[in-house]
Amino acid sequence: MRYLITGGGTGGHIYPALAIAESIKKNDPNCDILYVGVKGKAEENILKDKVYIEIFEIKFIHSSGLPRRFISVKFMKFLFSIIVGIFQGVGILIRFKPDIIIGTGGYGAFPIFFANIFFNKKSIIHEQNVCPGLANKVIGRISNKIGVSFKETLKSFPKNKTVFVGYPLRWKTKGFNKEASKIKFGFDPKNKIIFFFGGSQGSRSINNAVFEFLNILLEKKDIGIIHGTGRYISSEYDAYLNTVSKLSEIGIEGSIPGRYLMEPYFTDVDEIYSATDLVVARSGAGTVIELAAMGIPSILIPKSLVPGNHQYYNAKSLADVGGAVIIEEEIITKDNKKFESINSRVLIETILDIIYDEAKLKKMSESAKNIYIPDSAERICSEIFSLVE
Repeated sequence: MRYLITGGGTGGHIYPALAIAESIKKNDPNCDILYVGVKGKAEENILKDKVYIEIFEIKFIHSSGLPRRFISVKFMKFLFSIIVGIFQGVGILIRFKPDIIIGTGGYGAFPIFFANIFFNKKSIIHEQNVCPGLANKVIGRISNKIGVSFKETLKSFPKNKTVFVGYPLRWKTKGFNKEASKIKFGFDPKNKIIFFFGGSQGSRSINNAVFEFLNILLEKKDIGIIHGTGRYISSEYDAYLNTVSKLSEIGIEGSIPGRYLMEPYFTDVDEIYSATDLVVARSGAGTVIELAAMGIPSILIPKSLVPGNHQYYNAKSLADVGGAVIIEEEIITKDNKKFESINSRVLIETILDIIYDEAKLKKMSESAKNIYIPDSAERICSEIFSLVE
């Protein structure tokens, strides 16, 4: 069988695709898999790993996100990029001849699914968020089947072709020892570890909040801090370097052995989670499911300036069962631009209220596990195979 997997733009679309690909390979060892992504985006960096190159062939096409203003130069560039991507998609479908197309959302999936209008290959999409993204809303109309990560999402798509499958994780959730993991990262195994991060690209508002109260946490000798600043780089902001610069203003020159570990991104996030007692993070769908799978108490800070406020609803799915606390951002305007900001006083008070309460930590941990579907990848594969039998 020949499987074409497409989707991307962010890790939230890519990692489920990788989990699905690995499950397909496990169930159909002699298959051919082609992954189609967008050059210059997160997938190009992630898919450099030789492990993935051994699982599937990789090709890149043109695509871009839909700009907010339709009458603009950006919109014209968007149209050009999509049209070029569709022509590239047609060529890929002619050459690869897939038996089925699998999409995980993001603008990376647009060109292939629109190119497929000319070929009518069987197709399935997977929606990660509680509130569907624009890409999946559109291509869901031309897909044969739709798999969703949360039961709340079933109502957002046609009933006759939508199934609840959960969110597939690509890494193991068991087998780690908490004390050993803390020691591996240089911490006292008796200390409480707090992990701050904003996804693969990072979060400026979370990084700024850490800067504002890091010294308060460092005064607590029984607390260790892990901080993933993110990899985001633009002409205006570099998530890692800007954070390093701000911390130097208060006398902190990067990581402090045994107390504070800072990196742009942690590839061994499963073991980081294992060492962690409390997470403070964004609420992308992948993060929410990872926390549920590992049973980690969390304070979730949904990104505010996103379409459909989907991160809030992701966080709510975990908060509603008691596994997380939500702190919403404040929006400030400066030079006619909107910025997200976190009330650092509220955040530090919430952290200290949870981290020293063993009963609360235990209850939140147990509650978080309620929304995790451990066989999600297998469920998705079952739906895929049912379409091509």
